[in-house]
Order: sequence, then C-alpha cells, then structure tokens
Amino acid sequence: MPKPTSDLVKPEIIEPEWLHPVVDLAAVKANVAAYEKTSVNMLLQRLDGYGLSGWNTGPAKDGIQVYHGDVKNCEWPAMRTVGVIDASPERVIAVLKNVDSAPQLDKFTKSAHIVEHLSDSMELRYFETIGVLFVAPRDFCSTTACHTLPDGRTVIASRSVTTDLCPKKAGYVRAQALLTGYVVAARDDGKSDVTMFANVDFGGYMPGPVIKMVGLSAPIKIFQTLRTLATA
Repeated sequence: MPKPTSDLVKPEIIEPEWLHPVVDLAAVKANVAAYEKTSVNMLLQRLDGYGLSGWNTGPAKDGIQVYHGDVKNCEWPAMRTVGVIDASPERVIAVLKNVDSAPQLDKFTKSAHIVEHLSDSMELRYFETIGVLFVAPRDFCSTTACHTLPDGRTVIASRSVTTDLCPKKAGYVRAQALLTGYVVAARDDGKSDVTMFANVDFGGYMPGPVIKMVGLSAPIKIFQTLRTLATA
C-alpha cells in the first residue's frame, strides 16, 4: 500500500460521523477519497481532545506513556499512547502497514489479512483475536488508510465497516474499531515520535478486569513490540 502525500485540510466533520463512525462499505466506495480524508482528520481531532472529557494520565514504562479519556456519547474509552522509537519513520510505517505484523504487534491478535484494496492508500482488512479467560474471541472488519501530511507526519487511520465481504463467524463476537490508528513523525536525531490511538467497541460481554488489561496494559506491550520490530 503506497504512502501518498495528502493535501488534507481539516474539513468540517458532521455530528452523525462522530456518533456513527461505522458505515457500510458501499457508502465508503461511493466516495473513497472523502472517506479517507474524514478518517484521517477524525483521528487528528480525537488526539487533540475533540469530543473527550480530557486526557487522564495512565501507566508509563520505558518512556512510553498511556493516556485515557471518556468519549462523548460512547461507553468505551479512548486510549492515547506516546513514545519514541529508535528507527526512521519509514521503517516504523513499513511495520505498521504490513498486515502480517498485526499478530506480532498484539498478542491478542490471532490472524489478519487484506480483504480488498480500496485505493492506492486504503485497504479493507479482517482481524481475529483470541479469547481471554471466559471472554469469547472477537473479530474486526475495518478500513486502514495511510496518508502523509504536508508537515511530514504520516497518519494511519482505521475504522470498522459493515460488509458481506466480512461475514460474521460462529464463536466470534463482532467488535468495532470506532477509530484507531497511528501518527508517526520524524525527529532531528533520526528517531521517530509515535502516537497510538484506540477507541474500540468490543461488543458483547467483557468484564472490568479484562477491559482494564486490554485498555491500559496492552498499549505499552504493543508499543514495546513495535520498537523491537522497527529496530530489527
């Protein structure tokens, strides 16, 4: 998936897009370019705190800091994780764009594959996770768009969609990536500033301890693994 330079300017994102970020794939294909821009800009605005009650400081380890915040009109919190990776942005982005890296990055991800190339900069992807304790495994069907902004930052934004190309699977609960992604920026020392964001509706039943583990502990482990893969 190429990494095109985007002429993005922040369009007005209407309220229904925030309230219902998961749309049908047919609506995406009706205007792929507009959907990609909206996804990227939604991610940037969420990171700036739009629609959140504020960012609360969470756990930190090895220079990696997690923040969490409540999202307006959403029962699932948002997570923002920041840190530095001792690798070029190009190397970090290469790892993040490779769908085969997903099971390595996140120990809860069982498998991942590309369902369809929607444009030169966006793919439809399908993910399966493992079950945890008494919690059923989840699966996701989401778009992933990659754009480089005029200021040099690269944004990778993902949102779930509904489509018959990702039929529901017996034994799995369909979860929704309301909005997830990464922002990667170059540093003067050749390293990369990386920000991770996740606002996920896991669906079904999930006990509090599991939500806390996934929400606050998993981001640090994912970031640590990203460091390892990017510097290998």
